Amino acid sequence: MAIATYGQLKTAVATWLKRSDLTDIIPDFIGLAESNIRRDVRCRAMEQIATGTLAATTLALPTRFLEARNVALDGYPQKYITPQEYAQQEDCNSGNFTIKGELFYFQSSTATYSIDYWQAFAAFADDGDTNWLLTNACEIYLWGALAEAKTYIEGDPSKELAFYAKAVSRLRQSEMQARFPGPLIVRHDGMTV
Repeated sequence: MAIATYGQLKTAVATWLKRSDLTDIIPDFIGLAESNIRRDVRCRAMEQIATGTLAATTLALPTRFLEARNVALDGYPQKYITPQEYAQQEDCNSGNFTIKGELFYFQSSTATYSIDYWQAFAAFADDGDTNWLLTNACEIYLWGALAEAKTYIEGDPSKELAFYAKAVSRLRQSEMQARFPGPLIVRHDGMTV
């Protein structure tokens, strides 16, 4: 069975469960799996860049923001500090930023910004919905949803969770291979490149 859309994923979950009485709750299982995926999965398809010019010292987090990878103002890298450290700093030009609630806090109100960040995949809503992860690693959604279903029917989800973890691990490995292709080479100075 090919799993390329949200509708096909719901059908696959019902098929694997061998249960026809859970059709109405299967979207909840998938929604719970999506929550875990947002915490566990990082892949190139989730990388985004937001750019622009600040109009204030705060900036709303981008849609479906998960975490910042790199933040720069006027081309200079900024360092994340906790909100407490941010409130206590005395130097207004220290190159630091923080995140409180749904806002970035910067020390400039006019700089250009570039924010590389991880963005969560949009939650599925319609049966025809799909995304990169469902197309390229549908087993992550399937095992994640099946683990939630097993918990719901008071079964032991350990097998499904193990398969979910294995699928996430395989994706991480393939992402690393894509980022750093080719064999490692040991230079004469002992460094690995």
